[in-house]
Amino acid sequence: MANLWVETLAGEWTVQPLRPQGVSIENAIARSVGAVEEATNTRSGPELIQAGPERARSWHLIAPPHAAVWINGMPLQAGIRVLSDRDEIHVTGARSLFFTTEELARVVAMPKTERPMSCPRCRQEIAAESAAVICPQCGIWHHQSEQLPCWEYAETCALCPQPTALDAGFQWTPVEL
Repeated sequence: MANLWVETLAGEWTVQPLRPQGVSIENAIARSVGAVEEATNTRSGPELIQAGPERARSWHLIAPPHAAVWINGMPLQAGIRVLSDRDEIHVTGARSLFFTTEELARVVAMPKTERPMSCPRCRQEIAAESAAVICPQCGIWHHQSEQLPCWEYAETCALCPQPTALDAGFQWTPVEL
């Protein structure tokens, strides 16, 4: 799931998960300052939409010709851009926003797969529907149950430097800039 980091009037950053049906930039900014719960469906300004085939979905910024929008300091050309992790979006008259693809680690039911999946920590097969965590950084599945606490067994993922605390939060925030 992708997220949008938006700066509040108090100068703090809030993260807003992006819904698959997309979001208007104006609505995201308004929600960050508590102005609206959900705005109308009018589409007059820049918006983020998800598109592409099921296995290769990507996020796009689309803006009408009259909108002054910059991505990473460069003007938006042709009114559309496929976004990348940590892209800065700036709309004239508003604060900058940041798009990120980072996900938080969470325990979910292991989906059914064509081939058996093995946990990199204990090397045992992860049964479909059993409690498991997919590493947000490298995408490898680990067991996470009372009997097999493989994800939280060590401070980092078995294959990458991703912290394994389920309450670790985001590894990148705009505060770091």
